[in-house]
Amino acid sequence: MSAKPEAEQDWFLKTRRKGPAPAGKTTFVLLRSLDVVLQYYLLRSNIGGRFIQRLGGVAIPPATPLALGLSPYQLLIWALSIGSAAKQIFWTVYISDNVFEPGFAALISAYNTLLNTLNLLLSTWSTTSNAPVNLLGGTVPVGVLLYALGIYLETVSEIQRRAFKHAPGNKDKPFSEGLFGLATNMYVSSGPFLLCKQH
Repeated sequence: MSAKPEAEQDWFLKTRRKGPAPAGKTTFVLLRSLDVVLQYYLLRSNIGGRFIQRLGGVAIPPATPLALGLSPYQLLIWALSIGSAAKQIFWTVYISDNVFEPGFAALISAYNTLLNTLNLLLSTWSTTSNAPVNLLGGTVPVGVLLYALGIYLETVSEIQRRAFKHAPGNKDKPFSEGLFGLATNMYVSSGPFLLCKQH
């Protein structure tokens, strides 16, 4: 067996160890919270719009602020980043019982910040933006519903799985009940995760 697969297997096994992880969890919570602040700053300062224009694109024109210096559309984009951060912080603090190394926590946080920032940039580019005048019309309510449904299903499935795994006699048994039982040949949290990350 080559060294690379062994290293990959070692990395995977390290992420599956059970135990306390105060440093990693604190790192993750802090960085995910800072991402919410960063996304607010990027929206309020319109850096994304100016960046799009520097690349030769057309940014959506800034709309009249409704609250916190953000337009209704910007508030929605920011709320979506808050929701994903809150869900991940909840999972880290209340559901996860794996060892969570600070470096791994920083990597996962950076990945989420990158995705949120790319989503923010796409939301300010006229070609990819759905910046409607009326947030209650068109595809926006459908998107918000799918986002909320994804976060809800992922959270409930993880709570069900955790309860099963902590029940006496279920150690090392696969969980195939609840929402996980509805999935065939896939991890049930992947679908809801993809739904909620499409903001």
